[in-house]
This record gives sequence, C-alpha cells and structure tokens, in this order.
Amino acid sequence: MDGLKTRIIQNISAIEQEMVELSSEIHQRPELGHQEFFAAEALRGFLRRHGFQVEEAVAGLPTAFVARVAANPEGVTGGVKGER
Repeated sequence: MDGLKTRIIQNISAIEQEMVELSSEIHQRPELGHQEFFAAEALRGFLRRHGFQVEEAVAGLPTAFVARVAANPEGVTGGVKGER
C-alpha cells in the first residue's frame, strides 16, 4: 500500500499547479446553483486532458457529469464525488 500511496502523491504533485490555476479560474467566475456552466466546462476539460472519459448532462442536469478513467483491472478502484 505504501507504493500506491507514493504513486498517488506523485501524480497529484505533478498536476498541482494546474489544479491551483483551475481552482482560481473557477473562483473568479462565481455562478448560481445549477448554472455553473463555466465551472463544469473547465472541470470537464481538465479531466479530459488527463485521460478521463466524461459523460455530460447526467440525471438531466446540464452541469452534472461523471468522469471515468480506465485502470488496471487488477488494481485498486477509487472514487471522488464533488459538488460545487
């Protein structure tokens, strides 16, 4: 498990600056609930650039999405849920 933890930390560190910049961009463009079009598009773009497949308009909500990335079938599976 220590090797996995190290890889996760390294992968996050490699994109840390990009995540901070993305967070700043979203913060500078406040949006009303269920109308977070800029934030949703920015996050979907970020995830696509990092190899995720993105399903848009989940549950009939234009700003909702699910992002998945292919992984080693014998590896660990994880999930992250975020709300804005």
